[in-house]
Amino acid sequence: MNLTEVVNGLQLQLMIYLNAVLNGFSQSNNARAAKPAGVFYFKIDDPIIESDNINNKEIIFNVENEIRKLFKMDGLVLKDINIINNIDSEINGYSNIIPVNVKKEGSIGGKSKTLEEKDFEKLLSHMLKITGDLCESIIQGNIEIKPKKFNDKKTSCTYCKYRTICQFDISLAGQKYEKYDKIKPEEMLSS
Repeated sequence: MNLTEVVNGLQLQLMIYLNAVLNGFSQSNNARAAKPAGVFYFKIDDPIIESDNINNKEIIFNVENEIRKLFKMDGLVLKDINIINNIDSEINGYSNIIPVNVKKEGSIGGKSKTLEEKDFEKLLSHMLKITGDLCESIIQGNIEIKPKKFNDKKTSCTYCKYRTICQFDISLAGQKYEKYDKIKPEEMLSS
């Protein structure tokens, strides 16, 4: 999960799901407010490790570690050591489960993908504004084909299943990628 893409409205899926869960919880449990612990993508691939007659404990341990690395989730975690320890009770340095690093003294390391609770709230609020603006644009009848270009290699068409339907082609007159004014996460979120 790329926080810059989330802030710029290019990766909204997990934040929309999180908002739905938080709203559903608050409606069904009036006495308690919910707070996010994290949002994660989880690969559902079935890794295949081929080997003949694995019986050496060290080999088995290494294979299991490699499988765990393949299943490591990507996303954002609430910057709360108690929540991190509840998600990964065996964390020792870099987690094999979530994108977090816990230092020896128990503090959260710098390369961790964590957010303060107030930043999750800001991100959710920002996401609601973006989705509201997109919905309003559709209601107004704006259905122009205007894919975004992130950098020289990545566009919103990169993973789109519907390229053959929209038939976007930069070689045709009037069709071009829309560049966006990139919002830096640190400009929107507190450090």
